[in-house]
Amino acid sequence: MFVVGCGRSGTTLLRLMLDAHPDLAIPPESHFLSRFGHASERYASPGGGLDPERLAADILRTRTFAAWGVGHDDVLRRVRELPAPVTFADVVDAVYRAYAEPRGAARWGDKTPRYVLDIPLFDRLFPGSRFVHIVRDGRDVAMSLRGVRFGPGDPMSAGAFWARRVRAGRSDGARLGPDRYAEVRYEALVADPARELRAICDVIDLPWDPAMLDYHHSVDDALPRDRRSQHRHEDRPPTAGLRDWRTQMEPADVAAFEAVAGGLLDELGYERGAPPPGAALRARAAWHVATGRLRRRLLGARRRIDSRG
Repeated sequence: MFVVGCGRSGTTLLRLMLDAHPDLAIPPESHFLSRFGHASERYASPGGGLDPERLAADILRTRTFAAWGVGHDDVLRRVRELPAPVTFADVVDAVYRAYAEPRGAARWGDKTPRYVLDIPLFDRLFPGSRFVHIVRDGRDVAMSLRGVRFGPGDPMSAGAFWARRVRAGRSDGARLGPDRYAEVRYEALVADPARELRAICDVIDLPWDPAMLDYHHSVDDALPRDRRSQHRHEDRPPTAGLRDWRTQMEPADVAAFEAVAGGLLDELGYERGAPPPGAALRARAAWHVATGRLRRRLLGARRRIDSRG
């Protein structure tokens, strides 16, 4: 089960809620699954098939895995016990079970927001996997992105960042169908967490447990200290209005964001906060989107070259 979404959309809140379920454990963000998944051909063994120990060793060397507090020997033992033929998903399952089972959980999940761009890859690598996509008003996301090191600071870049991720998640998720893809609005989750969590549990085949509503009592165990500066409100019950673009965002920034992402706001049913953009603002927005697309293509080409060694 994968929790995905644009960064700063409430993925951490949802992860903490689901992780509080006694049957489910979700470690801190992994980031390595898409990187190794896109390069899975590197792990082909000389005799054919996958070299499971090589893949496991690369996972164990990642900085993000180190934050899980899982012993390397336990992971390697589990991987060596896997019956042949071993798949990419088998190795990942062994790694995550080494995190989940000592916590008493029979199931594991992952919460890494950027995987919202990798749903087709994960559908191939993890057949039958399920996805929960959390969506938040992009203008609140834009304000939150300003305060983190990975986020675009200007409203047009934030609009493009948000729109690309939300559109990808919705489009790719729709292809999976309602049995494997659930979409939840951050605003609805905060307003009525019990209702939204029950709906999520139905999709991911997890029995309802009210412990999920008490997630804020176990934040210290679930959220690493080095992440707390980015998540200052997770030790309290769901609280509406922590960010509100209507009162906290400059009108010019609202207009700039909506010039780029206003169409998606309309699709999602969010109200507009600025008049329709004029010709000059539309031109700026179109140039911004086009140059961002070009940068992504160039970066993607560079990564493909690097992956070939």
